[in-house]
Amino acid sequence: MGSQGSHSISYRSDIDGLRALAILSVVFFHAFPKLLPGGFIGVDIFFVISGYLITSILLKDIQAGTYSIKTFYARRVRRIFPALSVVLLFCLALGWVVLTAVEYRSLGKHAAGGAGFIANFMFWKEAGYFDAAGDTKPLLHLWSLGIEEQFYIVWPLLLYFFAKRSWNVLSMILVVALLSFGLNVWQVVSNPSAAFYSPLGRSWELALGAFLAYQALRPAQVLTSIIERYRGLLSGLGLVMVVIGFVVINESRAFPGWWALLPALGSALLIASGPHGFVNRFVLSQRIFVWVGLISFPLYLWHWPLLSFARIIASETPSVDVRFVLVVLSIVLAALTYYLIEKPIRRSSSKRPLIKGLSILMLCLCIAGAFVYKTKGVKARHPGLLNADPTSLTMGADRKQWANECGIPMEAKLILKSCYSPKDQKATYAVWGDSKGEAVFYGLAREAFNQDSPRWMMIGNSIPMLGDIPRFKGRNAAKNQYVIDALVANKELEAVMFAPAARSIFSLGEVYSKDDLDKSPLFDEGIYGIGNAIKALEKAGKKVIFLVDHPGFPDPKSCISGGLTKSDFLNQFLFRKENSLCSMTYEQHMYTNERYRLFVNKLQENHPSLIVYDPTNLVCDVARNHCGIAKDGQFLYSYGDHYSDYGNSMVAKDFLAKLPALLKK
Repeated sequence: MGSQGSHSISYRSDIDGLRALAILSVVFFHAFPKLLPGGFIGVDIFFVISGYLITSILLKDIQAGTYSIKTFYARRVRRIFPALSVVLLFCLALGWVVLTAVEYRSLGKHAAGGAGFIANFMFWKEAGYFDAAGDTKPLLHLWSLGIEEQFYIVWPLLLYFFAKRSWNVLSMILVVALLSFGLNVWQVVSNPSAAFYSPLGRSWELALGAFLAYQALRPAQVLTSIIERYRGLLSGLGLVMVVIGFVVINESRAFPGWWALLPALGSALLIASGPHGFVNRFVLSQRIFVWVGLISFPLYLWHWPLLSFARIIASETPSVDVRFVLVVLSIVLAALTYYLIEKPIRRSSSKRPLIKGLSILMLCLCIAGAFVYKTKGVKARHPGLLNADPTSLTMGADRKQWANECGIPMEAKLILKSCYSPKDQKATYAVWGDSKGEAVFYGLAREAFNQDSPRWMMIGNSIPMLGDIPRFKGRNAAKNQYVIDALVANKELEAVMFAPAARSIFSLGEVYSKDDLDKSPLFDEGIYGIGNAIKALEKAGKKVIFLVDHPGFPDPKSCISGGLTKSDFLNQFLFRKENSLCSMTYEQHMYTNERYRLFVNKLQENHPSLIVYDPTNLVCDVARNHCGIAKDGQFLYSYGDHYSDYGNSMVAKDFLAKLPALLKK
């Protein structure tokens, strides 16, 4: 999306129109996701456009004998750095005022990654169960910019290397595209986060654009005749493919994978059909589309931070009216950035001083982000009057203390991400569960170590179910088979704690209602699957403990509320709204989870030896009829409503004190 305008290639207004289609889809998806569920594929359109434009410039420069890697990167600096610097500076400044130390530290890390064009690797590493909600990361959108710039570190050199040796450039482009696409299809199943964020799995889209550039410069007669004969049809088909992508692709699809062919090939057909294609000429070349295309890069940079900061401050998704205003504001800011910053810099004759100045500014922003991260969000900024200490939002801070071993083979570790055991002695007890189980394990392992009591290990992430269960086929069935084999074979283990989230058992959302739980058809399936797992372990001579799940809340970062300063006057403006979903009455919790508790009772009825531990009275104030996300000024929960280190230690201390008596029952 940071693609350059024309330097040595003729300008095509329809390409700017295509950019407009891409950016508007992304903006509408982020602002109104239900209206355009597949809008995020606009980024894939940008990748194809970028590959086409950049490769066109490079090939023409190589052909004309004017190729210079120094000149190429100077163009990138003049194109990318001005708008990006302004937006990074804005985010760091606004974050200083409205973010807590934990949030600001995260922003600093992402700002440094964005300035260093490695944001995609950061978000790749963070992705997963324990990732904070994506809409509370104001710089999340910089992942795509990172992929582009990483591609362009290698691509100009590769093109030049092949061209100067008279090697077949077209074959190289096709090989890169095919290898990258194959990796993408494989990773979208084996490692979805890598498929989404890795430049290796995304390069095929840029290479597809490069193929179009090569075809335009050295046209193959067969392709040229097809394009000329069916130009209007190809143009229309391209638009149809993109529009179908907007409608049928959504976040639940295995994306990119094969699905990414819709936006990629659709945009490729639109580019290939040329400025005289029907859609290109009569739609994409319209003045309004061309204008939006011209401001598409700053619009991409501005829209997401505005929406994300609004989400953070409101502690919930802002109203439709607010989101509409923010979209309009982002367009205004994008236009101002384009006319007042981007255009003057591109037209300036003082190119060398500008390049140096912009590079120094970007380096300073990278250092500033790193400083914010290293100082843990500059805690001294404002103590505030928040409802709990944001530093207590951490979970698994001491995970490196445990060995990455749990009795499973190496290939199993690729699909079972939670595999921990003590380094000092054999474990006596194990936790088998999903991500909530891992959150509990940290507390059990920590407190057992502190008390020098029998140690704990963890094996997951999976729901402890066995048997012929429709939703546990293939990969999920393999995960659970690895787990049960390891647990049964471990002669040191005396007991296994099952710690699955209620929402995992019943396939519910993060924050669910009584109606959601009552309507779930998976009650009997859960009894059957967990029952089989209990039988298998009891047959192996191991006791089984079932941990009752805690109340369900939104991600705790959405639950931070209160004034951000010590000034009552300033707090009228710098105030984090309270999220109504972040607390409930004890009665409400018990009512909502009535069917879940019937489920637990049924398990205990079917398996009399099953030990049930319920920490609800710990995390809820029953006497005051209140369940909340904090206690004594500390957050009980961390990412995605998993127990925080404060919460899991509190639960672990209580449970470990009761464990000897429970095991004797």
